[in-house]
Amino acid sequence: MVAIDLSQHRLEMDHPHHGRFVAQGEGLPSFEAHEEVVKNFLGHITVIMWRFSVPAPSGEPGWAVIRTTGGLRRIGVEGLTKEGDAAFSESLAGLVAHAGFGRALQVLDFKRYELHRERTSWRTEVELIGASEVIAAMPPMRRYIRLYPDQRSALLGSFMAMGQVLG
Repeated sequence: MVAIDLSQHRLEMDHPHHGRFVAQGEGLPSFEAHEEVVKNFLGHITVIMWRFSVPAPSGEPGWAVIRTTGGLRRIGVEGLTKEGDAAFSESLAGLVAHAGFGRALQVLDFKRYELHRERTSWRTEVELIGASEVIAAMPPMRRYIRLYPDQRSALLGSFMAMGQVLG
């Protein structure tokens, strides 16, 4: 189902629950998707974890949580460094301050957005509300929550902004 929502990408499956979406057009990012099952009482939710990486010069590892700010309306974006040195925090601040990244996250409905710095790359991990499947036993129900065009554009926009700032 997710492949239908991302028709401008070619899906290459390397495992039944993991694949890579390869861009078919100019300027679009390629990224990975991994299914995770979250069990609940009398059912489960299958969520897709989206991963996007860009190469980077050698640096110290670190990670941060990125979230939107505001009570009832999203009014900004902030990054909270969980682990990392001063250079990591500066890079995170640059990403959060990027106008395109902020616009994308203002629209994106996500549960979790993390930035990871490995020795030679930057990587985001995103858990969206869309592109999920909800399965319940009582009452019996199965529903796919689509990745709507505005959500797809926001996700890809956040990846492209990350590539511009950190790549």
